[in-house]
Amino acid sequence: MSLPPETAPPPIEAARINALKKLAANHFGKITPAEEKVIELSASTINNDAKDRGERPEVRAAFLRWLITDAESAAHIDPAGVRVDSSTITSILNLDFCKIPFRIRLGYCTLNGDLSLIAAEIPGLQLLSCSTSQDIVLDFLRTESSVYLNFLQSQGNVRLAHAQIAGDLCLFGASLTATDKALQVDAARIAGNVFLTPGSPAIGAPYRQFSSSGNINFVGAEIGGSFECLEAAIGAMKCDMMRVKGSLMWIRILQSCVTDLSLAGASVGTLRDDRDSWPAKGHLHILG
Repeated sequence: MSLPPETAPPPIEAARINALKKLAANHFGKITPAEEKVIELSASTINNDAKDRGERPEVRAAFLRWLITDAESAAHIDPAGVRVDSSTITSILNLDFCKIPFRIRLGYCTLNGDLSLIAAEIPGLQLLSCSTSQDIVLDFLRTESSVYLNFLQSQGNVRLAHAQIAGDLCLFGASLTATDKALQVDAARIAGNVFLTPGSPAIGAPYRQFSSSGNINFVGAEIGGSFECLEAAIGAMKCDMMRVKGSLMWIRILQSCVTDLSLAGASVGTLRDDRDSWPAKGHLHILG
């Protein structure tokens, strides 16, 4: 049965959707309703915000890898990119060394396996209000714009060592609960700003602070803009030899008395701070 005229997709979208569904059927035999929804979103000319639909039905990692990397399917993806909302990605999604022609947005998704884009090239990456107990491995990633990890809830290691990000690195309201290595951004080159700050995931929703109970490393990183740590709970952060062209903001840090901060050999354009945010004696390391 066809959709009524007011809800039917525009002809260009309908053509893309039909082509992608046919290709997917030829490749997989059968796709799930959740995977059909991914196709519909990714073919859409309307760049809607990520939506939390409550339930998170399964989407196969193999299906996503095919949709993202297959040249024939890529021809039917809108320039807004592959968009996955309110889904559970079943296993490891490995996109290492892939040159991806469009951005990827995962919104309100649960990742049951690692997400890996080692040495991948991509216009932009957004993981919005996603959750995982596995690793997110973005070492040597190259992007043409910003990387958004806003409101990420991660129990694993988030890695961006040696990444080259043409825009900002955003972790508004993220919660990193790994007890060892939580966020590794060593030797990364970030053209814009870094945000470890609070934010609201939706209009009217309460603000969430950035928090990390494990180690954060920006050793040897170069940041072209500012590095903002505002109202954040940080267990330990090592920024030795880091270079920040703009400001280092270290303001209203939560439970700063138990924070361990190392800035040995680091340089910043300007420092914006308040006295109460600095760690207790023996937990601030700035010589070297």
